[in-house]
Amino acid sequence: MKDWHAAKTGLKTLITNSRIVLQFIEVLGEYRDLSIEEWNFKESLKNHLLELLEQQRIYWKKGEQLNGQNWEMLGQGFSMLMQPSGIE
Repeated sequence: MKDWHAAKTGLKTLITNSRIVLQFIEVLGEYRDLSIEEWNFKESLKNHLLELLEQQRIYWKKGEQLNGQNWEMLGQGFSMLMQPSGIE
């Protein structure tokens, strides 16, 4: 469970930081022309952010699948408990 939370927190932090830097560069570009290096960095950062968001989507999709399996197993166990035991 700790690994799951750590991965979620790390990915969220990377996404947040990437968005902040990207916003800064976009504001900077509103006040002056970006250099070629800055523009290339902005484009690279956009691609990186898209990759992080895709990883987050996959992460949550896997979590939903695991959660669904856990609920299914819990439901099966509950059904077994509720079945008549044959004692009259």
